[in-house]
Amino acid sequence: MLDEGGCGVMEDPLSAHSGKRVLKVMAMSNSLGRGTFNVTPLLRWTFDCVIRHTQSARRRFILHPALLCLVAVTAAWVPDANAGPSVLDGATEAYRRHLIEDLGRALTGAKLLRDRLEAHDLDGAKRAWIESRIGWERSEVFTSGFVPDLDREIDAWPNARHGFHGIEATLFGANRTDAREETDALIAHLADLYAQIHDIPLPPQRLLNGIARLAFEIGGSKADGGESRLSGTSLNDMQSNADGIALAYQIVFSEAFEADAPDLAEAARAAILRLQAAVRVVALRNIESEKLRADSEALVAILRRAAPAIGLDQPALEEAAAQ
Repeated sequence: MLDEGGCGVMEDPLSAHSGKRVLKVMAMSNSLGRGTFNVTPLLRWTFDCVIRHTQSARRRFILHPALLCLVAVTAAWVPDANAGPSVLDGATEAYRRHLIEDLGRALTGAKLLRDRLEAHDLDGAKRAWIESRIGWERSEVFTSGFVPDLDREIDAWPNARHGFHGIEATLFGANRTDAREETDALIAHLADLYAQIHDIPLPPQRLLNGIARLAFEIGGSKADGGESRLSGTSLNDMQSNADGIALAYQIVFSEAFEADAPDLAEAARAAILRLQAAVRVVALRNIESEKLRADSEALVAILRRAAPAIGLDQPALEEAAAQ
């Protein structure tokens, strides 16, 4: 017999027979907590009915402690299909710690740069600029796609009057230390980014887009001479980029790919190693541009083939196309 809520008619929850039923369902809930059995539609229906009767009974009497316990156990243990984070979401949180470290390195380097500028220490300022740049370039899997406005303020290129490259022109191009205003602005933007990285959402799809986009960029404009030509650190930029790609792939995606597309996981790992090796040369002139371009494009192609296996779209090379 069903009541108006679609449940069976339930006897007085304070009766002895009803108390036994409550204890039985509580025991089932405890079994669920131990992983003894899965919640079936029937059990979920039973729990829903108990809650509805409990709410109705509240108008007539004070709830029995056992029934209160049942309601608490029910709320705690009936799972929501969309409640738990995915494996990839957990991996992105692990990756966040590395982003915090790398962007902290960039910010610390920029602050040291300001100190060296104030001391009119040109060589020390150049070293600090390079150190700050390493942390930034390792983070480019994230920066261009997630914070494009800050990315433009910090690392605009090729026509930059501010950010890293505006300062580079003064330090390395003119061999001067009068870049305090530009450095203060760089510190402010990096500090803003550093604050955001602690809480900003990191959807796996957009991180995969970032890996593919940065790999493609290494084989494109960066392979043709890079963006830090005045400082002579374009090769350092590419090495840091490749290391950033390897880090993001290993932490966020490798486990999922190995579980669902092992052959492509091995191919992706090998392609990343080739990309890292291609930029591990002693000088920029030793880069084999065509091979680097082929290696970068091969990695992008592998990621595009593998993405559907882990429930993601093929990575987009333009962030606007991914949103």
